[in-house]
Amino acid sequence: MKRLLVLALVAGASSAYADTSRSLYDLMYLPKAGTVYGISTANLLKGRIMDRSGANAFKIDLDGYTFEQSAGYSLTDAFSLTAKIGYNTIHLDNGGSDTNGITDPNFQGRFRMIDTEFRLDILASATVSLGDSKEKGNGDTDAKNGGHDVSAGVQLGHKFADWQWSTTALLTHYFEATTDVSGSGKTKDDAHNGLSLLADALFRVDTAANLKIMTGAILTERYEDNQSGSTPSSNRYLVGWEYQYLVSNDILVRGGLTYSVIKANHIDQNDLFTFSAGANYQF
Repeated sequence: MKRLLVLALVAGASSAYADTSRSLYDLMYLPKAGTVYGISTANLLKGRIMDRSGANAFKIDLDGYTFEQSAGYSLTDAFSLTAKIGYNTIHLDNGGSDTNGITDPNFQGRFRMIDTEFRLDILASATVSLGDSKEKGNGDTDAKNGGHDVSAGVQLGHKFADWQWSTTALLTHYFEATTDVSGSGKTKDDAHNGLSLLADALFRVDTAANLKIMTGAILTERYEDNQSGSTPSSNRYLVGWEYQYLVSNDILVRGGLTYSVIKANHIDQNDLFTFSAGANYQF
C-alpha cells in the first residue's frame, strides 16, 4: 500500500494538466454521496461459430439483441452500490439453439481507496441465481446462469484534462450451475474460475464529445459436467470503440462497436460483433 501511495504522489507531481473532478463520462465513474444514477444499454449481436475440421464440421450464424438496465446509489463519496438486470434474445441458425429471457440480477460495489487524479478502486460483484437454467427438448434455453458467481478485483486509472485511462483486473468464481434439460434430467457444471483483464482510454473530442477505446481479455478455465464430460478452457479477446455525447452534466448518450473473438480447443472460429447504444444519467 505504501508503494501505491508513493506512485500516486509521483503521478500527481508530474501531471500539470491532471484533473481531479468527477464526471458522468469518467472511466472510473463514482459520483458524489447521495447521487442516484442509471445506465441503459441496448446491444445488437452478429456472430459466427465455425469448425472446419473432421466429419462433424459445422457453421452457425448468431443473431440477437440484449438489453441491460443498471441503477445505483452513492452512499458516500468513496462507496457506491449498483444493481443490474437484463433481457436476452439470441438465435443460432443451422440447428443451433435459441436463448430468450430475463437474466439473473447482478449486484456491484465500488470502493475508492485513492482519490486524486490518480485513482484506485476496489471492485466486488455477485450474480444471484434465481433458479436452474431451463433447456427445452429442442435445445432452446432461458437466459439464467443456473448458478451464482462472485467477483473481486481492482481498477487503476489516471485522469487528465483532455484524456484518461484505466486498467481493470477481475477474478470471478463460478459456483456449480444446474441446467434442467427437458426429458433428460439435470446437468450440473462444476465450479470454476475466470479472469478478466481490461484496458480503456477516453479522449475529449470537444467540450461535449468523447471517444472511448476498449480492449481486453476474458479467460475461463476448463470445467466438468455430469453429462457430456469436459468443457475446454476458453479465451475471449475484445477490442472496441464508443462515441459519447454529453447532453448535460447529468445525461450522456453513446453508441459504439465491439469485436470479440473466442479461442477454444474445439472451435476454429467464434467471433462476435456487438453494436451498442445507450444512455447514462444521474440525479
